Amino acid sequence: MLRKSSLFLVGLLVGLLPWGAGAEEAYALAPDVPAAVAPEDAAVGAVTVVGCVRLQGTQQMSRAKPYLLSAAIEKAGGLAKWANGRKVEVIRRGVGGQKEKIVADVIAILKEGRQENDLELQAGDLVKVPERYFNL
Repeated sequence: MLRKSSLFLVGLLVGLLPWGAGAEEAYALAPDVPAAVAPEDAAVGAVTVVGCVRLQGTQQMSRAKPYLLSAAIEKAGGLAKWANGRKVEVIRRGVGGQKEKIVADVIAILKEGRQENDLELQAGDLVKVPERYFNL
């Protein structure tokens, strides 16, 4: 259980109370503490994007809307110059912990407008963008 002095310190740390004499008494009389509620776009998982993208790394997913493969590639700065966007791999853990590999054509999604080919990512997915060996 928090004591009055502990609540006072918490209030000062989060900037709820003014500094100076009498602040502790003012807080004790009106302990208006805001409740922290997770917004709809709070992170519910993460995906990792590696390979030939401009910004490799882990991306947070939100529960507000489905997280699509095209959005993950765009958030990673887009495909790099030597990326093979026609053979992007999404690796996820399937039933029983088995790895499942899905190959997607991101060029068709991003440049040709084939949104029906866009893949909904799941928490824990690994997106690998391979390198193209010939720049045709």
